[in-house]
Amino acid sequence: MTTPEIIFGLKPLIYIFPIIALGMSIFAISRYPLDEENLVKMKEQLQNLLYKKKSKL
Repeated sequence: MTTPEIIFGLKPLIYIFPIIALGMSIFAISRYPLDEENLVKMKEQLQNLLYKKKSKL
């Protein structure tokens, strides 16, 4: 019991909204500052956190 109105209403859920979400994700990722300097900082912070966590054990 599928009417044309139901199909017309479901098409945006299946096609349009995922395309919009993908576009927003690509935009967010492209604006994220991920260069070598930031990667080094992140790795150092991660190592410090892991060291602190191990020292608590």
